[in-house]
Amino acid sequence: MPLLTLYLAALVLGGTLLALSIFGGGDGDLDLDADADLDADADLDADADADADADAQGGLSAGDALAWLPLSSLRFWTFFLGFGGLTGTLLALVGEPAWLSAPAAGLVGWLAGLSAVRVLRRLQREKVSSSVEETDFIGASGTVLLPVARGQLGQVRVRVKGRDLDVPAETQDDHPLLVEAPVLVCEVRDGVALVSRLDEVA
Repeated sequence: MPLLTLYLAALVLGGTLLALSIFGGGDGDLDLDADADLDADADLDADADADADADAQGGLSAGDALAWLPLSSLRFWTFFLGFGGLTGTLLALVGEPAWLSAPAAGLVGWLAGLSAVRVLRRLQREKVSSSVEETDFIGASGTVLLPVARGQLGQVRVRVKGRDLDVPAETQDDHPLLVEAPVLVCEVRDGVALVSRLDEVA
C-alpha cells in the first residue's frame, strides 16, 4: 500500500504539471516555455560537443550521457512522474508485486520523459535551422572552444542573428587555432565551418 501511495502521488504531480503545460496559462506556461528554451540550447551545445569530441577522440562525450538522462529538464520529470506513476498505479491495482511494478514504472516513465524531451528538441532544432541558413555564418566572427587545426575538427562559437551558436569547425591555416582564439568564418561545408584566425584575415 505505501508503494501505491507513492505511485498515486507521482501520477497526481506529473498529471498536474502536464495539465498546466497544455491547458493552463500564466506561470505554468512561462516555466515550461523557459524549460523548452533551456533544453534546446543545451541540446545544441551537447550535439556540437559530442560531434567534435567523437571526431577528435573517437569516443563518447558528456553530451551522450546528458542526452540519455536529461535530469535538468522539467519536461522530462513531468512525463516521468505522470506516466511512471500511472503505470505503477495500474500494476499495483491489479496485484502485481513491487519487484515488477517498480522497475516497470521507472522504465515507462524514463521512456516517456526521454521521448518528450527529444521530440521537443527536434522541433526546436528545426525552428532554429529554418531561421539560420548556412550562408548566414559566412563572415561571422567568433572564438575557438575546441582547438582547430588542419585535418583536425574542432569547435567554435559564433554569433549569428543575435544568437551564440556552437558549430564544428576546421581550418586551412598553417598554425593550429587554440582555445579562445578569435576566428572568422570563411565558408561552410556540409555543416562544418571553415575558419581562419581573425587577425590574419584582417
